[in-house]
Amino acid sequence: LGFIGVIGLAMAYRHRELTRLNRALISARDSAQAASETKGRFLANVSHEIRTPMNAIIGMTRLCLDTELAPRQRHYLERVHGAARSLLAIIDDILDLSKIEAGKLTLTERPFQLDELLDRLIGVNALDARERGLALWLDMDPAAPETLIGDPERLQQVLLNLTANALKFTPAGSVCVQVRRLPAPTDQASDQVRL
Repeated sequence: LGFIGVIGLAMAYRHRELTRLNRALISARDSAQAASETKGRFLANVSHEIRTPMNAIIGMTRLCLDTELAPRQRHYLERVHGAARSLLAIIDDILDLSKIEAGKLTLTERPFQLDELLDRLIGVNALDARERGLALWLDMDPAAPETLIGDPERLQQVLLNLTANALKFTPAGSVCVQVRRLPAPTDQASDQVRL
């Protein structure tokens, strides 16, 4: 073999090696995608299965809390109710993660009352704040619109996570949820607001 023959053999060997590596990479990619899809389906199924009993627990504790109770019973039920709501928020996060991974997360657009959403937010987190010895309050800009069009569930989920984390990582004092109306960019539609 001459010099050219040796180079030809080396190039043929290199081509075979690259082809083998490419096939191995494609196989690994396909396996990872299949595993990710399986994980997403599993998370979605488990989340849905857990949501039903959690909603029942939340509903039944809410009904019990609307009755006449001894202070100690009320305290225990409020703790159960708060813990169930927190667990449901985690389940919703898991479900959303699986939807995002599957490319199936959709946002709704419907009218909702911002003040009602924020009142629920404060109410859900009030027990946790009280147990941590923190004050939790809402400071809403009077210029903020009362009615918005958007996805109230996703907005509440984000605000619940932010508020829960603020409470978790605040050792003393208070947590304030502030809502401010911001100036709209010049390229934004006139019916849109930034808060």
